[in-house]
Amino acid sequence: MKTRITTAIVTALVLLFISSPELKAQSNLLFSRAIIYNIPGDSLQNFTVPAGKVWKIESSGSSEPGSSGAIIIKDALNRKMSYLTGASTATGNAVYPIWLPAAFSGSFVTINQRGFISIIEYTVTP
Repeated sequence: MKTRITTAIVTALVLLFISSPELKAQSNLLFSRAIIYNIPGDSLQNFTVPAGKVWKIESSGSSEPGSSGAIIIKDALNRKMSYLTGASTATGNAVYPIWLPAAFSGSFVTINQRGFISIIEYTVTP
């Protein structure tokens, strides 16, 4: 008796998960390309996410791990959004992934070291 009830409950839950549109994965993003920014030390790289695209920042790193440098993302108003990579004294270090919407403008800033940023670009489909 308990086995039948348990089986019925599990079956009902599985059918609920399969049929519920809110529980399905995002289906309106189509892989477009992989982007790697390789930014020299002590420099700034401006960027704009193209219209109809979204960016997913996957990771970042520096040429000298453990050094006192940092990679920072800033918005178009030059406000710090996050330390992508930074010294142990930096606060607000990123938790990946970071999603940037279409038409977002900003800059990646490196301090004291060369840095790289790995991004996946998706096309937003209807």
